[in-house]
Amino acid sequence: MPPRFPTLPINQSAYLREIKSEDAARYFRYITDPKVKPFVPANCLPGNQDRALRDLQFLIQLYQYNRGAYWAIANQKDHTLMGTCGFETWHKTHGRLELVYDLDPQFWGNNIMHEALKQIIGFAFACMPVNRIEAVTIPTNEPSQRVLQKLHFTQEGTLRSYRYFKHNYTDVYMFSLLRSEWPYSLDKFLPLKEHTRYFHGS
Repeated sequence: MPPRFPTLPINQSAYLREIKSEDAARYFRYITDPKVKPFVPANCLPGNQDRALRDLQFLIQLYQYNRGAYWAIANQKDHTLMGTCGFETWHKTHGRLELVYDLDPQFWGNNIMHEALKQIIGFAFACMPVNRIEAVTIPTNEPSQRVLQKLHFTQEGTLRSYRYFKHNYTDVYMFSLLRSEWPYSLDKFLPLKEHTRYFHGS
C-alpha cells in the first residue's frame, strides 16, 4: 500500500492535494474553456464530463501504482479545483520525469502555477529517484515558457514535428532541469521519508 498522498502547501490561497473524482465537473469546465483549448492536444480534450472523469482517474492511479504523481491545485477556503500539475510520464530506468500542468484561466497571472510547480519539483528531487525533469511547450505558448524559465529550466532546442497537435504534426520546445541545477533546499521534504521509501521501492 502506498503512503497517504502527499499534500503540499502553495500559499495562503491555494495548496496541493490528491485529485478526487468530484473534481471532474470543474476540470471539464476549465480544460474546455476557449482560453485553454488552444494549448491542449485535441486527443486530450474531454468531450464530456464522463471522459473528464476517466482522465482524472488515470492521473489518480499514477500514484497508486507507483508510476508517477499528479496533484490537484485546490482553493484553501473551499478545497475546490483550480488546476492540476504533476508527472504523467516516468522513465524509471533513466531517472526522467515529464512535467505537465494546467490552470483555470480565472487564476492566471497570480503566480499560483509557479509556486505549485516549485513545490512538486522539490518533492520529486527529494523523494523520487529522478535526475532530470523535462517539459515541452508548443512555440506559441509563451506564458508556459516563462513559467519554466522562472523555475530555472533550460530550453534545449526545438523538436521538429514532435507532437500530433490539433490534427497536425507540430514542433515543440524542449525544456529540462537537472537535479544538480535545482537552486532551492530540499530539507523541508525530509520528513516525507515514507514517500522516499515508496518511490525507491523499499
